[in-house]
Amino acid sequence: MSKDRQIRVIMFTDIIGFSDIMSNDVSEGIKVLEINSDLHNKGILKYSGKLVKKIGDGTLCIFDSVVEAVNSGQELIKEVNKTRLYKIRIGIHIGELIFKDNDIFGEGVNIASRLESIAKPDSIIISKDVNDQLLNYKHINSNSLGSHSIKGVNREIELFSISSSEIISTKKLSTKKIIIKDGNKKNNKSILVLPFLNKGKDEDNFFCYGISSELISELSFKSELLVNSIDNYKIKNWQELSFLELSHLCSNTCVLSGTFWKREDVFQLSIELFDLKNQNIIWADHWHDKWDTFSSIPTKIVKSIYNILGIEETTNIKTCKTISSITEAYDLYLEAKYIFQHRHDEKDIIIAKDKLSNAIKLDRDLLQAYMLNAEILICEGKFFKSLNAYKKLLYEYIENNDKIRIASCLNSIGDILFFIGKPNIAISLQNKALSICESSNNIRGIGYVLNSIGNIHAFNNDFDKAEKSLLDSLKIRELLQDKMNIAATLGNLSLVKLNNLDFNEANSLALKSLELRELCDDSYGLGIIHNILGNIEYQRKNNDDAKFHYNKSIEYKNKINDNVGKVVTLNNLSNIYFNDNKIEKAIDELNNSLEISQSIGYYLGTCQAKENLANIYSHLNKIEKSKQLIEESLEIRYKVGFDSEINKTKNKYKSIDKGNKDNDLEFKSSPVHNNLFPSKDINISNTKHDKNIDFNSINSIVGDINDFIKNLVK
Repeated sequence: MSKDRQIRVIMFTDIIGFSDIMSNDVSEGIKVLEINSDLHNKGILKYSGKLVKKIGDGTLCIFDSVVEAVNSGQELIKEVNKTRLYKIRIGIHIGELIFKDNDIFGEGVNIASRLESIAKPDSIIISKDVNDQLLNYKHINSNSLGSHSIKGVNREIELFSISSSEIISTKKLSTKKIIIKDGNKKNNKSILVLPFLNKGKDEDNFFCYGISSELISELSFKSELLVNSIDNYKIKNWQELSFLELSHLCSNTCVLSGTFWKREDVFQLSIELFDLKNQNIIWADHWHDKWDTFSSIPTKIVKSIYNILGIEETTNIKTCKTISSITEAYDLYLEAKYIFQHRHDEKDIIIAKDKLSNAIKLDRDLLQAYMLNAEILICEGKFFKSLNAYKKLLYEYIENNDKIRIASCLNSIGDILFFIGKPNIAISLQNKALSICESSNNIRGIGYVLNSIGNIHAFNNDFDKAEKSLLDSLKIRELLQDKMNIAATLGNLSLVKLNNLDFNEANSLALKSLELRELCDDSYGLGIIHNILGNIEYQRKNNDDAKFHYNKSIEYKNKINDNVGKVVTLNNLSNIYFNDNKIEKAIDELNNSLEISQSIGYYLGTCQAKENLANIYSHLNKIEKSKQLIEESLEIRYKVGFDSEINKTKNKYKSIDKGNKDNDLEFKSSPVHNNLFPSKDINISNTKHDKNIDFNSINSIVGDINDFIKNLVK
């Protein structure tokens, strides 16, 4: 037999109720994953098996011997039960396998997976072929379950059950937050949503993009379903691949694809949901109807997918209206979203905003249009207007009891407040967002919020808390295979390590982040990570390398008009010039940074620029000028509420007043707004920003928000 085709014993394992574990306690869920992985690595190797791959919270392993596979499975159940944290189930079959690209395929894989899905906690389901080879092994007891039809297999198979003889009762579980549920539903469902194929006019491409993007967004709100886009894998020429070939390159359980055609007032839409593991279509549908019915299709698709994959629908789609009932408004929204996410210059932003405005005029209930508009306002540096926009959205989602989007709004509001210098209020809102995400099983949202909380802890110099939050966020994002957000969290962890003077680990994390950013062609993230690498090289006293990374950072930030990020890097670059004794150049860079900061209301950057300028003027013995800048910074810190920074600024003033020269300037990294859309090749914009933010108005908004949600999170 060919080396590519062999007879092997196949074993699938799965954690029972893993989504419940994660939703009740994220840290506990991550701990369970780590323990389970360690037990499998040891247990499979002990019995000469091979762990082929991990599938969500499950595993696929192969063995040469039936007895070794069953012994391994029994020991795994025994060791898992010792943890008193969770339970597993196992399916074992023997059959011919196809080996390709470090993966395996074939009917045997399908059968073993099906057996695992019907196993009870602490039990192993085996096929008759496996049981026949166990007849002479008296220490292994099996019970016949009769013959069963297996989906995807054109024959009945007799099944047998092997129960562990050393089951430990779940009554003594160490935490009440762990909920073990029995049932046949698998929790490692994942779906790859492909861009729909446009068979009509080129000008209708945005409809295909829009419906695919909306489906990714809507499906992502269910923690039981992991959702990916093809961009997450960066597979070249994916259109030319068969689903079998595609399954070799991604780890999803199914793929959603479709074709779209529009002509005047009529459209056709065909859609297929394909099971990648079993290589068969599990659902298909087709619409040929009047154009004015098109806006209702995404909701129908989402509901059908939930139903087919056995996912409970808990959101009231009728009241939580994210898909417009007015087709023209929905068209404008899709087009605006497409233009903004593929923007190349300021004109594209203006066009997108204009289309959004018209969409909202046509349909006041199109909340996704308001959400996109709030995102654009952040990109423009219009923090106060964005804050107001999110406040209105928050009220709508609270009225509709849409907890997932309530958490998303709180996360974005928290990010904005952090940007404008209110970290304490920001972390309060982020904690509320986290509680809502946990209570609504929104694992993706938990990853976002933990990343934001980690950044705030790092800003407040609480690096232990920052590292814990960021590591938890990273583990969730790795579980979701979310490459761009993995890169973001790696960069933030790198900064924490840098602040702890662990240069090697900081550099290693930053380079991993850089690799992912380059893979995803993410200009926004590349600007941030090059700034971090510049900070690392500066701390290593490699000024030339630091300057290279800072200049690369500014290059990327100019392309995408990331003014907040540019402020930070200009401040850092000025410090390099200062250390190289290029004082005038250092002052020029800080003045540029200060001008941008003041124009967009970025008070963190404003204070940093003023205090770094004060340090330089102190060095030049211009004490009065230096003290004036410190006083201006301190006034802003009092006004904004920089509680953690006020004493540091006061101490700088005292030091300068005594005539001390401070040559140690601060190096920072750009705060990252979780929900910003990455973009490519955008020119510098002259967009007008919020130059003067009314802090009383901000405090009023925050007070309103706190009053409105004080009873929402218990």
